[in-house]
Amino acid sequence: MDSKNTLNTLDRIKARESKLHGKKRDVAKYIIDSYREVAFLTLAELAADTGTSKATVLRLAQELGFQGYQEMQESIQNELKKELNTIDLYSGQQSQNKGETILRKVFIKDLEVIEQTLEQLDYKSFDDLTSKIIEADQIAPVATGELSFLAELLASVLRPMLSNVKAITSTSYLGYRELATLDSNSLVIALDIPRYSKSTISLVKTANQLDLTTVVITDSNLSPFHEYSDQLLNIAVKRVTWIDSLSGILSTLQAIATDVSIKTKTETLEKLEKVEQVWEENDVFF
Repeated sequence: MDSKNTLNTLDRIKARESKLHGKKRDVAKYIIDSYREVAFLTLAELAADTGTSKATVLRLAQELGFQGYQEMQESIQNELKKELNTIDLYSGQQSQNKGETILRKVFIKDLEVIEQTLEQLDYKSFDDLTSKIIEADQIAPVATGELSFLAELLASVLRPMLSNVKAITSTSYLGYRELATLDSNSLVIALDIPRYSKSTISLVKTANQLDLTTVVITDSNLSPFHEYSDQLLNIAVKRVTWIDSLSGILSTLQAIATDVSIKTKTETLEKLEKVEQVWEENDVFF
């Protein structure tokens, strides 16, 4: 699929609908009218529902600029991320999971997400981010709701190298207070994926208004964070069932911490030696 084409899947179909004929036109109309259902139908199921062949559906997908049906379907699913609620996603995925080994499916999808994240991450942007982390007076990972653990995780993996890290996960006045007390050379790193949290967006917007350097790790340049951030770092996000695969963002956080540790090798070794000494003195581990 041409990533430079800004039209979403439904817009592409509508733009070409008048040029489609026969069964391809029938399939196109069905997708427009029932795109919520199509997002979770197999190729064979869509062909059966439209009274056509799998080959016809494949030809339509390729005519729309996709390599195949799976890529077109994933595009529709991505477009529905903000629209569908968890009940829609859970119900829709049940038909897809019949006869499949969930364990295998989840692991394979996670591997795909990691590979896609690696392909789409901009290496220079990644290097710039880790340099900003080292140079900042204070670092504030930000995430709210069910993703708040990501901010805590990033803070946790950075603390062995840096002592100026504090996660902001509160959706109350406390979160805004933490932002307001950061100095001008601080770095805010927000983490979010669809369905984007209004609380996280509001915190990022506030950081922007406070003239704090703000980086957002999310799934797309088209996310609502783009107008409030100084830098976006895009990671892949796919749904396995009704739950998003977080393997891409987790691997990215691990890579960030590793790169920071390499860039601060001397300081990091000194701190780790001190930590290990304290652990040993207090008989921390079994």
